[in-house]
Amino acid sequence: MAEDPEVLTTTEARGGTGNNVVRYVLFISVLLAIGAMVWTFVLSPKGEQQGATSTGPVDGATTTGNSQ
Repeated sequence: MAEDPEVLTTTEARGGTGNNVVRYVLFISVLLAIGAMVWTFVLSPKGEQQGATSTGPVDGATTTGNSQ
């Protein structure tokens, strides 16, 4: 005949350990991810341009259809 399954308490089922390593790993990894994003933002090039900002003709120049 089949035996009844053994019923364990929560402490017995997890082997008596209650360390919160996963919580610390998650907290540290989130802090590192935020730090990496801030570092990237600080070191990213700014929106400043040097020199020409368009491909149009230079001021005062005239364009004549096909110039060769």
